[in-house]
Amino acid sequence: MPASGVMNQTLAGIGAMTDFGALLSQPILLLFGAVAQFGIFTVIILITLIVMLLSKITTDKTDKEDL
Repeated sequence: MPASGVMNQTLAGIGAMTDFGALLSQPILLLFGAVAQFGIFTVIILITLIVMLLSKITTDKTDKEDL
């Protein structure tokens, strides 16, 4: 089995061992998890947009200096 297959099997095993007892006893934790995921994706998207904007600004600036 290739190394990536071993890693996938390991991660699947860890996921299968996750204890959902706390989540079942306190369903509000699902909301906390959802908000955390939303925050992570929001930060990734914002950073990507900022990098693209800064890249565009610096590219435009260097193009004008070359003229």
